[in-house]
Amino acid sequence: MKRKILSLLLLLSFVLAQVYCQSFIIEDIVGEQGVSSQHTSFDDNQLDNFNAGHVKSLLGLNQNSDLVAAAGCGVPAGLAASPLNSTTEHVSWGIAGGALKYRLNYKEASGTVWTNLTVNGTSYNITGLTPSTTYQFRVRSVCAGGVTSAFSSIKKFKTVGADPYCTISGTTDFEYINNVTLGAINNTSGNNSGFGDYTALSTGLVQGATRKITLTPGFTGSSWPEYWEVYIDYNQDGDFADAGELVAKNYGEGTVTKKFTIPLTALTGKTRMRVVMHFNSYLGTPCGAYSDGEAEDYSVKIVAAPFAVADAENFNAASLNSLVVSPNPVKGSSANVVLQAGKPGSVNIKIADLSGRILRSETINSMIAGKNNYSLRNINLLPGTYMIMAQQGNAVIARTQFVVDK
Repeated sequence: MKRKILSLLLLLSFVLAQVYCQSFIIEDIVGEQGVSSQHTSFDDNQLDNFNAGHVKSLLGLNQNSDLVAAAGCGVPAGLAASPLNSTTEHVSWGIAGGALKYRLNYKEASGTVWTNLTVNGTSYNITGLTPSTTYQFRVRSVCAGGVTSAFSSIKKFKTVGADPYCTISGTTDFEYINNVTLGAINNTSGNNSGFGDYTALSTGLVQGATRKITLTPGFTGSSWPEYWEVYIDYNQDGDFADAGELVAKNYGEGTVTKKFTIPLTALTGKTRMRVVMHFNSYLGTPCGAYSDGEAEDYSVKIVAAPFAVADAENFNAASLNSLVVSPNPVKGSSANVVLQAGKPGSVNIKIADLSGRILRSETINSMIAGKNNYSLRNINLLPGTYMIMAQQGNAVIARTQFVVDK
């Protein structure tokens, strides 16, 4: 039996060598990743099917599985993918029994033509991809004598979107950002040679809440006065240029802190925060190359709640509030607002469109704890949906939407 198997394997190796010589295979060895990219007169699937089918016919084996079983060529499993940037994806899979190398196929999910690569290890960085696009990949083993396994199941991944934000980078011969602390973010980063991308780190920020950010410089020698600016893209339009998006400024030779309040109109969801440090003066811009300082990017998630509060101790009082507009839809130039207030005091009423732009703001003095009626007059708004908010101190105590239908 052993002699028969050995004879079969020797014959298999000989036939495959002949087939590959006739297929005009040219291998471009890519030393950096240990990859040989094969270009043949057949496509990848035709070549594999021809080789295996031809050998099975010669050996008198079952066309479905005998050849693979005889060679012990396992099918790769455990496929995984993770983005490195918007155009590069790291793909990997588990070691398959009998595999000497692997054949990797990938394509856009909507496409029909696979790109074929031969990979010596169990991972590969696929480059040149299109941002925000869904792809598929699959892997098969290449075993002794060129025997190939069946393909693995297909794994999907989606590339991340291209970064819309402007670039920024400083120099760190004398100073660098050492730590940024805000909510769940507490990042001691050290020297990043001018810029650090920490957008994988995130913390929640509630609309209307006041938060404190703590910023600590690091120095390669003596300490120096450092000037800090913090930007948040509140309207999520891919820049830090809008009013109110420079959220904090402070300076000092050591750790500095600064409180800031998240606008009531900040769009909910994930957005970008940029921290900029510059020696001896405020840089005055969130973009570009500069000397003597460093910048770091983080993610923040703007959170909306039924009753957003500035501080935890205000929660119980704020949760008693409610806001109602009538009639709703508003068909005339005036409407009645009923505010149930948890405590007395002045209240600021703001009306914004759904993009967050404040269209109207007015203060109501001497609100009582309990039910309050207020008349909104001269409502000169175009037909559409709007947000009305009631703010007391730094807290949004109530909000609701109403429709103008004239």
